[in-house]
Amino acid sequence: MSPLDLTLQVKVDDAVIAKLESFNSVFGKNVIGFLTFYLQSYKSTYNFDFAPLHDPCAVYYIINPSAFTANLRNVEIETKSEFSDGRTVVDEYGVTKRVKNCLVLSNMDTDAFWNDMFEALIISNQNSPMNKEQDENT
Repeated sequence: MSPLDLTLQVKVDDAVIAKLESFNSVFGKNVIGFLTFYLQSYKSTYNFDFAPLHDPCAVYYIINPSAFTANLRNVEIETKSEFSDGRTVVDEYGVTKRVKNCLVLSNMDTDAFWNDMFEALIISNQNSPMNKEQDENT
């Protein structure tokens, strides 16, 4: 499980957007467009100066599990609460003595994440059909 405590460590901010601007391509502009929208949504909704990346953290664990600290914990899904129905509850300290049933990620090497993410984005930018159309029109 890739909880919010983990995903809040991976931040899209103005520095990430600025790095993407160096792509100077249709692909880069599209990535900047959706990340800027996402960033603005977090600024207006939560007053954050960044937007956390949730799903990419879970995917990155599959790609590079050595970049994470992970512990087996008991995790239950709240199903009878008026206020938190559907929420995951992690027994971080084992106080319930329930069977540990889930690998919970707690820390990650964010430098490794961003290095790999930008490497993938650079390759995607080089091979994007969007940019081929741009090249044909210039």
